[in-house]
Amino acid sequence: WLLHDLFQFDDVGMPVGGSRVPTPYFPAGGSLLYAVGMMAEGWDGSGEGVAAPGFPKGWVVRVEGILKAL
Repeated sequence: WLLHDLFQFDDVGMPVGGSRVPTPYFPAGGSLLYAVGMMAEGWDGSGEGVAAPGFPKGWVVRVEGILKAL
């Protein structure tokens, strides 16, 4: 599927997709959001009471409505 005609990119790297598929779906976008949530709230085993364990110390990170990942 990587060589399929609908899986194409323009000169700046944006997906073309052809006339039937204007913008292909890339699941990596969801993975990025999940990773940022884990960085902000933590994961199972990241330590209790540790604020924003995935960000550098000294950063101010505010999180609302996110649970720890398993």
